[in-house]
Amino acid sequence: MDEVKTLELSCALARLAGRDGAASSLARHLRADTLLLFVRDPELGAFLPAPGLPQTIPGGPEWADLLSRCQSPGEHRGKVAFPDKESRCDALALSSEDGLVFALLGGRPSLGDVRMLCLPLLTAALRAELAAEAARGRERAARVEARHAATLTTALDATRADLERTLSETRRLNAELKSSDQAKDEFLAMLAHELRNPLSPIVSALDILRGQQPGTPSFGKFLDVIDRQARHLTRLVDDLLDVSRISRGLIELRRDPIMLKSALLQAVDSVRPLVESERHTLSVSLPEEPVVVLADAVRLTQVFSNLLTNAAKYTNPGGRIEVTVSREGGTVSVHVRDSGIGIEKDMLSRVFDLFMQAPRALDRAKGGLGIGLTLVRRLIALHGGSIEAKSEGVGKGSEFIVRLPVTEQRLQGTQATPPVARADSRRVLVVEDNTDAAEMLAETLRLSGFTVRVASDGEAGLAAALEFTPEVVLVDIGLPKMDGYAVAGELRMRLPDAKVVALSGYGGEEYRSRGHGAGFDAYLVKPIELDSLLAVLDSVGKSTRPH
Repeated sequence: MDEVKTLELSCALARLAGRDGAASSLARHLRADTLLLFVRDPELGAFLPAPGLPQTIPGGPEWADLLSRCQSPGEHRGKVAFPDKESRCDALALSSEDGLVFALLGGRPSLGDVRMLCLPLLTAALRAELAAEAARGRERAARVEARHAATLTTALDATRADLERTLSETRRLNAELKSSDQAKDEFLAMLAHELRNPLSPIVSALDILRGQQPGTPSFGKFLDVIDRQARHLTRLVDDLLDVSRISRGLIELRRDPIMLKSALLQAVDSVRPLVESERHTLSVSLPEEPVVVLADAVRLTQVFSNLLTNAAKYTNPGGRIEVTVSREGGTVSVHVRDSGIGIEKDMLSRVFDLFMQAPRALDRAKGGLGIGLTLVRRLIALHGGSIEAKSEGVGKGSEFIVRLPVTEQRLQGTQATPPVARADSRRVLVVEDNTDAAEMLAETLRLSGFTVRVASDGEAGLAAALEFTPEVVLVDIGLPKMDGYAVAGELRMRLPDAKVVALSGYGGEEYRSRGHGAGFDAYLVKPIELDSLLAVLDSVGKSTRPH
């Protein structure tokens, strides 16, 4: 740095006349954007801007903190509001023992010998100016002090208001976090309870079946128990995954013009066994004219199934459930009413929130995870609709109103689905590290007429494929040594004629897309049902048949 230039500019800054311009020149010389000088007033005990420079600065806690630290001689850094409250810049301040603050704002300042060249000279000059100013008259000094006091008061008031708002917001957030954390803990406890519920009869039925022969009269009954409880367990897991995927924006609806009546009646059929077991009366009232909505038929049926299931579960035996549909202009409303236990009024606005539950004793008596209504609201929102809950209180029943936009698009023609034929492919390799799952899947395929071999990791699966030359390879994604994506890639190169099918516990669209990109011909989500597996084996096997 040019010491002579620094000293020359410092001398110019020490003079009151033209100080603002001298400050700008010295700032540029020191590679900063702005230079400000502050002098500690001995009577006020506060730092005041030097005469000839801007006499006000933006208020706020940053300036208060920086000037507070400048009470101690030395070098101090921070970020401050300048030139207004909306902008922030880096600040480098040098404070002397005599109460001078030499502040460089913005840029990349280089100090050099500023401490030795500038600070003593500027301190002496500013002290002399302050003394001369005081001598010119107490009245002018009082006005200046009052003006600066008002500025400081405003800054302090603004800081205090900011702090009060921050404290209020912090208290509110802490209360919300505490409530959310408590609700999540309760949800996890209920999740463990509900997952154990179907596992208990499954384990008991298996224990009994071990001592029986397949031909005994009760053999089929216990198989039905296992099947029913396994499907219930699958539904619980599917609901959890659906909520997670919707929350992350990973569910894509396949929306087509469909008859609202069709989705609603399918939902009624799905819950009819529960309704009949509880001896409820279920009535459905539909308008005479057809109502067409643009919707994902599977997801819309899921919405109505969840609402009807809730109505059946939370209505005492022999109750009433009414479904009515009405159309008003471009909107159709579906009302699901029940004569059940009702909803407390302070819970109406929260029944759709994730982790929010009715009283635990009641909820556990009826079962479920309490996430069904969350899933319903989010699926309806994805369809461009809304849902509302109504109840007069505990013991007075509930009503859920689903509103959906009506579409003028025409229904698409339906094509009959051809029956699934048995695949011609006979050799199947199963690559799965879960021994029980692999053996059960292999035995199922053997009973269906396939020749099956099993491997328990990626490397062993690749070696078995090269030796066995299967026509179809079923590959788990999460394998040790080589994951399923790597195995699929190797098989594509080494056995290009083999069809590779993914077995995965992840069912989101992003996982399916990645699977197809890795070379899989098909993608199956666990637990895998036999009909679905045979249909996939048939579809991938057709491409290997001679024409």
